[in-house]
Amino acid sequence: MSNDELERLRRLSERQIQARDPKAKEKKSADKVTKRRRKLKRGKSSFQYMLQDMMQDMPYKLWGALIGAAIGTVVTIVIAIFMDDIMVITVLGLAVTLILAIVGVIFGMSFDWRAELTDELEDL
Repeated sequence: MSNDELERLRRLSERQIQARDPKAKEKKSADKVTKRRRKLKRGKSSFQYMLQDMMQDMPYKLWGALIGAAIGTVVTIVIAIFMDDIMVITVLGLAVTLILAIVGVIFGMSFDWRAELTDELEDL
């Protein structure tokens, strides 16, 4: 092979490497992280950020109880639409709300346990 041929192949190889840019994925993810951190740093004093941060830190057990109670309240309203007796609606509604809140706490505890387990496995 002549020198011209070797030079042409070398330039072709360099162009192909530049075209696929093996570090492009890393640069893109680093840019995303940098933008996210700047955004959080800028908006850290806002109430919305504090509320979102607080909600993310709430244990699943509490989320389960809140969601269960909300579903129980909706069921109570539906029961009230179809029944006329106030005592039955009150007792049945409280029972349904309490049962669904307890079920939500149980589900929440299982999600909390799963999160703790994955944290411990990551530490190993």
